[in-house]
Amino acid sequence: MKQHARVTNLKCEYCNDLIGIDQAAPRFSWQIETAIKGFTQKVYRLLIASSTRLLDMNIGDFWDSGQVIANEQLGILYEGRPLLPMTRYGWKVMVWDDHDEASSWSPAAWFVTGVQKVHQWPGKFIRLFDGQVNFTRKEFDLASDSEIQEAWLFVAARGAKHNSSVCFVNGCRVGEDVYTPGATEYFKMLYRGYDVISLLRQGRNTVGLIFSQTVSLVLKIQFADGQQKVIFSDNSWKCAGQGPYVKLEYVDQAIHNGKAEEYDARLEYSGWNSNGYPDGNWVIPQLEDMWGITWGPLVLKHMSAGCIIDKKYAPVSVQVLEPGMVLFDFGVNMSGFPVLQASAPAGTVITIRLAEKLFPDGRAIDSDTLGMDHKPYLKYTFRGEGNESYQPSFMYTSFRYAEISGYPGVWRQENMKACFIHSDVAGKSEFSCSSADLNLLDQCIQRSFLSNLVNIPTDCPGRERRGWTADAFAVCEAEMIRFQMLPFYYRWLDDMMDCQRGNGWIPVELPLSTDVSIDVIWPAAAVLIPWECYVQYGDLNLLKKYWPMMKKYVDLLIEVSDEKHFLSESYLNYGDLAATERASRLYLGQCYFYRCAALISRIAATIGLPNDSDRYGKLASELRMSINQVYLHEVDGRAWYDNNTQSANAHALFIGLCDENKRKRVLDALVADIEEKQTNTTGFLGTMCLIPALADNGRPDVAYRMVGNPRPGGWLYLLKAFQATTLPESYDGHGSMNHAFLGGAPGAWFYKYLAGISPALPGYKEFTVKPYFAGDIEWVRARIDSPYGIIAAEWARQNGRIVVKVDVPANTAARVLLPGNKGRDDNQGFAAEKVLSGHYEWEIEEVP
Repeated sequence: MKQHARVTNLKCEYCNDLIGIDQAAPRFSWQIETAIKGFTQKVYRLLIASSTRLLDMNIGDFWDSGQVIANEQLGILYEGRPLLPMTRYGWKVMVWDDHDEASSWSPAAWFVTGVQKVHQWPGKFIRLFDGQVNFTRKEFDLASDSEIQEAWLFVAARGAKHNSSVCFVNGCRVGEDVYTPGATEYFKMLYRGYDVISLLRQGRNTVGLIFSQTVSLVLKIQFADGQQKVIFSDNSWKCAGQGPYVKLEYVDQAIHNGKAEEYDARLEYSGWNSNGYPDGNWVIPQLEDMWGITWGPLVLKHMSAGCIIDKKYAPVSVQVLEPGMVLFDFGVNMSGFPVLQASAPAGTVITIRLAEKLFPDGRAIDSDTLGMDHKPYLKYTFRGEGNESYQPSFMYTSFRYAEISGYPGVWRQENMKACFIHSDVAGKSEFSCSSADLNLLDQCIQRSFLSNLVNIPTDCPGRERRGWTADAFAVCEAEMIRFQMLPFYYRWLDDMMDCQRGNGWIPVELPLSTDVSIDVIWPAAAVLIPWECYVQYGDLNLLKKYWPMMKKYVDLLIEVSDEKHFLSESYLNYGDLAATERASRLYLGQCYFYRCAALISRIAATIGLPNDSDRYGKLASELRMSINQVYLHEVDGRAWYDNNTQSANAHALFIGLCDENKRKRVLDALVADIEEKQTNTTGFLGTMCLIPALADNGRPDVAYRMVGNPRPGGWLYLLKAFQATTLPESYDGHGSMNHAFLGGAPGAWFYKYLAGISPALPGYKEFTVKPYFAGDIEWVRARIDSPYGIIAAEWARQNGRIVVKVDVPANTAARVLLPGNKGRDDNQGFAAEKVLSGHYEWEIEEVP
């Protein structure tokens, strides 16, 4: 090419260099970096090879796509030879632009396959004693005259709330995972893959596992001379129970297990995961023994998004409460656990109680927000051999404070840190502005989101840690804007399919459902989240994969509704939880029935099912008509829905119930109530709708006031009145102090409205930039980590004018709308300009 264009950020199954792919036909994507303005991909060529040598020779022995005339660079489906299990493949890409100029080949990327079916997994499944921790180990020899070329380790585990499987090779912990794999249904196991070549040595080696549920392991080693060796779990392994993990508290409590751990370092199996450990009294797992080699799972799936320690926080203060009792304050609330490094005489027992907040006297922790009679704690007994380190493996919670009792010495800040854990979803999206309050709110939202992404989307990481479906869909748009959520959602939507009943019902929380309540709004997540994934990431495959689940659920709603498609109130247990003024449950039920029908009609059309699209489109039209007939009220020129609450009118505007000639009057009713109350009255469901309902209908000023509201019921009130560093469960600060749902609306608003970036085509192939120049904001900067690359938008006030800057990734286009007098096309006084990839700047007069 005349100017250099580089193909970068190659991903297979939405991840870089992934180990363990379980798809027979994986999908590939890439990004393009170039200084060429208006770059458009016209052709691509993709090579997949079984060796680096062949790839360097530009030979794709497993797949050479040839020159494909296509603008697509996302979700390119593999069409080559059948991929072998547990095998490494290299790949690279070249593209041509619309002037037929070719890029250079991309740097080589790679992926490692796993297994697609349980029968391909050679390892046996080891199950020992449920409700306690178990150990298993195996020593093996590798030829001293053969160089190890590759070594791939795969660890499968059945999950539970207290579950964590930890693997070691030659005494070294494998990978950075913590709390893996998390909750799964009883018939399912998930596996992770690791590169362990640096941990193996010629001669004697040892592999070991600590686990609390059924596990299995496969280690595949490739030698330079072409030979292979496979080590896998079987009845040649040795097993032992408990060891130092003397108690996992609450294991018989479905909601609360995984919140407490008791560890006695004197009982450690010292050296158990290294060569030469005397394991003569360890148990050999027996075939067909319930407590040995056991049955395998019905479903064995790869888990591509693990759970990591994001950051370790040092305490901001250490306060002596009374002799032998101290309080550590880590400055922010988070999901995770503390880690200890200290020394004490053998047999010294310390108890660590964890909490999100303090009692009003500021001296004692208040852990009621984390579960009343099931409070999180750790108990550690010292070995008494110098400086000791301890990191929990079978618990996590939400906490800012740690109260420690029983220690005979003096605690220092370096003795303890707090580990912030969450699923590995972080991307490169960023937001900042001139308002310190809004930046603080954004950080609070970000921390709340991540705290509730621990293997599954949870309601709170402290009290319940359950996968509530409405909590998930209330924040899914904001989380997808901020993070790389596709691998995470594939895992949880698979869980959802696992839990769907034969009649189409989906539990309100999953997996390992414990709540038997019925509210047909909650499982609308089965439709809302896949659609939002498509909007944000352009992943058509996801819609196709989960279409049967979505269809089955909407068909259930049709079946249980009456002849006019109205639902019974008995199907609506929760309504707009946490609202101070609730819309009626029946109205909200009809709203989400309509929304699901309308979306599933669009989904059917998108994936090429015109008959289904017509059927559900007709249903959506009938639902919309019946809702308007029953719930739209018009008196003396005014119009409102249901009981005229903010939630009722925000829902009508957000999901498109209003006819165009009534929209302005319904908006006026919503704004009038906000002006009267001077605050937000919505809950779980209405909050998600309120801000976009205002911003999308010509009142971004009111939306801005809502986001920056310092009064009770406002987001800034939560931060200031309760010194919140994560979002509370309610506007009055009661309940959990680490819920995500309140962050959904403002969390998206920062990017979509204040910075103005929103997708016009799926995956941001085309996007709109329409910033809101809030009166007292001096500048805004935002970056969205889109599938095509970084989208950047920023604006700043300078000498009575506003400077706007936009970066458009290669192979995309943007429609920029700024206040002006020319080219008006949206009836709001905005001038539109369509631009292709590149960097652009505008300077405009500020319009009052």
